[in-house]
Amino acid sequence: MVNRNNTTSTTDAPRYNWDEEEKNNVLGYFFWGYVLTQIPGGRLSEIFGTKIIIGIGIMTASLFTILTPTASYMNYYCLLFVRFALGIALGVQWPSMPPMATKWVPPTGMSKFLSHLTASSLGVAVTLPMCGYLIDYWGWPSVFYVTGTIALTWTICWFYLIYDSPEQHPRISENEKLKLRHEIKRDVPSAKKKSTPWKKILTSGPVWAIVMANTCASFTFFIAFMQLPTYMSHVLHFSIKANGWLSSLPYFVRYCTSVISSCVADFIKKSERLSTTAIRKTFCSILFFGTFILFAIQAFWGYNSIVSVAVFTSSLGLMGLATPGIYANSVDIAPAYSGTVYGISQVPAALAGYALTKIVAVITKDEQSFQQWTYAELFGPKRIIGGGLLTANLLTILTPVASYSNYYCLLVARAILGVVMGIHWPSTPLIATRWIAPTDTSKFLSHMAAASLGVVITLPICGYMIDSYGWPSVFYVTEYFTCKRILSCIVILTFMIHHMLRLNISIAIVEMTIHNNSNASVKGPRYHWNEEEKNEILGSFFWGYFVMQIPGGRLSEIFGPRIVLGTGLLIAALLTILTPVTCKWGFYWVVLARFALGLSLGVQWPSIPPLAAKWVSSTDTSKFMAHMMASALGAALTLPMCGHLIAQFGWPSVFYVTGTITLLCTIAWFYLAYDSPEQHPRISDKEREALKAEVNYNQIEKNNKSPPWGKMFTSGPVWALIVGNSFSSFTVFIVLFQMPSYISQVLHMDIMVNGWLSGLPHIVRYTFAVIWSYLADKEVKKGRFSRTTIRKACNTIAFLGAASFFTIQAIWGYSWIVSVIVFTGSFALLSFTTPGILANCVDIAPAYSGTLLALSHVPACVFGYFSTKIVGFFTKDEQNFQQWSYIFWIVVGVYLFASIFFIVFGSGEVQSWHPKIVKDAEMNQLRNEQDQPLTPPN
Repeated sequence: MVNRNNTTSTTDAPRYNWDEEEKNNVLGYFFWGYVLTQIPGGRLSEIFGTKIIIGIGIMTASLFTILTPTASYMNYYCLLFVRFALGIALGVQWPSMPPMATKWVPPTGMSKFLSHLTASSLGVAVTLPMCGYLIDYWGWPSVFYVTGTIALTWTICWFYLIYDSPEQHPRISENEKLKLRHEIKRDVPSAKKKSTPWKKILTSGPVWAIVMANTCASFTFFIAFMQLPTYMSHVLHFSIKANGWLSSLPYFVRYCTSVISSCVADFIKKSERLSTTAIRKTFCSILFFGTFILFAIQAFWGYNSIVSVAVFTSSLGLMGLATPGIYANSVDIAPAYSGTVYGISQVPAALAGYALTKIVAVITKDEQSFQQWTYAELFGPKRIIGGGLLTANLLTILTPVASYSNYYCLLVARAILGVVMGIHWPSTPLIATRWIAPTDTSKFLSHMAAASLGVVITLPICGYMIDSYGWPSVFYVTEYFTCKRILSCIVILTFMIHHMLRLNISIAIVEMTIHNNSNASVKGPRYHWNEEEKNEILGSFFWGYFVMQIPGGRLSEIFGPRIVLGTGLLIAALLTILTPVTCKWGFYWVVLARFALGLSLGVQWPSIPPLAAKWVSSTDTSKFMAHMMASALGAALTLPMCGHLIAQFGWPSVFYVTGTITLLCTIAWFYLAYDSPEQHPRISDKEREALKAEVNYNQIEKNNKSPPWGKMFTSGPVWALIVGNSFSSFTVFIVLFQMPSYISQVLHMDIMVNGWLSGLPHIVRYTFAVIWSYLADKEVKKGRFSRTTIRKACNTIAFLGAASFFTIQAIWGYSWIVSVIVFTGSFALLSFTTPGILANCVDIAPAYSGTLLALSHVPACVFGYFSTKIVGFFTKDEQNFQQWSYIFWIVVGVYLFASIFFIVFGSGEVQSWHPKIVKDAEMNQLRNEQDQPLTPPN
């Protein structure tokens, strides 16, 4: 944002001629607003509740953050005002947490709960590198737009999930409510009607001890928080990306030490080996003396990058001890006024932050050198010693946005940021007073240390973005998310949803049915379905799925994938939500619902190849088609999620939750996905022209005729595609639908462990599908091997590798360790079918790619159905390893046959019966027609 004489960086974003004093004014004005709402934030949280105070503060802060670049465009003073207002909004946050802790956390857990306040360090650790990348790619304004949007989204979560006390929570169970009452054992008098005993508070020695400790700790913390990136850049001469990562590291360490030290403090308190007073004093002493020694080292040898990184990381690690030493103390000495006490301590702490910016400005006004920073560092540890909290993530993001107008606008913006953040932290203790038992307060407040995690993520991301696209990219994040990339994201999401809807019943059915040897209590009705009936329910899906494969592919070629796939998702969502109702009606209603679900989801896979033909170049086909393997990622997330839902709320919740998620995804699909770049209303002209130049399949001659069915069905490559997809799907469906039952009834794992183990192979499958697809496309671009060779090599590795794994499973699969390794390893190798099979339908006939994939899915669906019948046949009488070993040997044989067949008949070249490719001379004439859908024959 600021012009430097010695800089060589290029950027399209505006830069301002601010000297060191003006820059530090922008940073410092935040603290004036932050100071104003510290005491009011704590008191208001005690009166009106933490939920509303923090929620309004975060929402206001997010809006000011988004407006920061605009303020900087206007002028310097507008930016100062925005920063001031931000300080007001955030000033309520810290003082609000102790009052909440008194309601939610027992005294022996107070340190752990309050350690969550240092999650601000985690936010800093994520924010700094993220902002570095954002600035690098899209410029400094993107930092404010991205972080403001994140804050707005989080505000919605806050208002929905957070309540001031267990009694006010509408979704808390009676068991948890009674447990919290028993653990807390704290009768906090109401502070709403009585006036605050200000005189006694302000003349209390323990209160002033908290004030002094928090102020001194905050002073040095703000040095690292607000000035460390500048020190890294100007004194140690790190690049923006390296600066982001190194600046974020101390915050991540701080959060970890905060949580660990809080757990230790609460453990000591529960064991009653030391008094509460002794515990608080011990941790504060370690914090201050340790930080003093480290900064003394920095003052002498801080010109060395290794020393600086070690000192800042270790010192912020010690600052994590402030949670059990300082933050939990306000709840110890005055639980009813914990927010007020903490707010009082935050006032001089915020002033110390502003004073810091002025001190650094005075010392480094003429030059940023190690000699000047030596004075600042010596002043910090000698007079203050310690680290503080605050949300550096927001501070880092807001600073560049306000600079667009002028220096004073940025100063104002920084002041507003301080105001907004001033209400954030003070509100947290109030939540703890009402929600957390005294023995768990520290654990609860330790979540605030997640701010460090935010820094860890943010700094490297921003550094990378700045390095590649310039600093404005950090704020103009939409420039990076092109319509093509957004389409890829929404395709990934829809395929995650696809397997979520297919799999939810696979794990739910374990608890839906009555087992003779089970005595577990289940939330929800249970049904007398035998193994054959269970597999009939699972298998009925495939009949509907089978019916819609070819129609789904052809309809997508005619009417477009957007409407076909979107309609299917909408119907599937409604059917999923109605599944528990059909169970009450009877067995055949469930079968019918699953059949209809198969119909609605059957159009999804065949709809993607026609979409790829209009959006993706031939050399990137494998990567795009790899997004279809996000279905495996959906499976990996769905199984453990369903396990937890069943354990907590009963099996019907699985269908309500997954159906609701699908409805939301459907809305996103219709808004974001379009059949071609020409139809997209929000695509830029630059991206549209780039896609026209890249996607050669738009040069296909317009084809109004029906597909050449006779030539298709006599084509060896088509049958290689069909056999490969069908036989690979056979095993995938066995693992997909039967693995939860195998883990439960053969390996005897409980439902939650079942979910995680069942989900692991699928997340591995998606991860490796993306990796293998990337490598395959890279080889296609290099041209060292033909497409045919690449497709055959990928499928051979997939089939023979999986056959080897299942041979091991058939022999030693009674061990859960062997089973997990086999299922995970085989799925990692089966992901080679993404560049081997899924991309192959676009290779041999791009104009009919949807139809081809549908043709290969028809027998795949039949195999999926018969997989349930085969499992039902072998395990009808008893679920044991001996019966399952027969199934595993069948899988081995299937893979060996599929490997040989594809090697003999497979191809990666466009077939002779495919419509001709138009030459470049005819391209302009056909561009007006390229987005017209294929129409049925007259």
